[in-house]
Amino acid sequence: MWWIGLIILGIAGAAIVGLWHRVLAWAENSLFPWIKRNLPELEVVVRQAFKVIDKVAVNIRRSVKIAWEYLRKWLLKQTVEIERRTDNKWIRRITSWIIKELSPVGDKPRVAKIVTEEEIEWDELPDEVRERWITMGKIDPADITKLRDKELGVMELNN
Repeated sequence: MWWIGLIILGIAGAAIVGLWHRVLAWAENSLFPWIKRNLPELEVVVRQAFKVIDKVAVNIRRSVKIAWEYLRKWLLKQTVEIERRTDNKWIRRITSWIIKELSPVGDKPRVAKIVTEEEIEWDELPDEVRERWITMGKIDPADITKLRDKELGVMELNN
């Protein structure tokens, strides 16, 4: 089950690094001008710090993208469904279809379907999920693989 850990790590890394461009935009539009006006002696140091962090963030993003591309060779599809059980209890069900073993050329690969469920509370749901429930009264299943492919700019390999 090592691949479940890899999936979770890949998703978490993509989410964190995916926000870096927003952090840079905020710094350019707000932080750097504020530093320049109020603490001009620190401007060079702050910009140097962002330069170093940027190198790390970009390298992490590249690594996450490479790991995701490798994982997508085996992960055909992954979906998440959120189901209401009680007023405050919800079930998060993740369904993964993975290539179990490769077959000779021309044959279809053997595929395993793995379903994991986790009970969560209302406040543990992501903001957009809670908003959707409040406005629409339902939460549609989400295709995680398509979302991550789009976030990382990876071609959809397994459709």
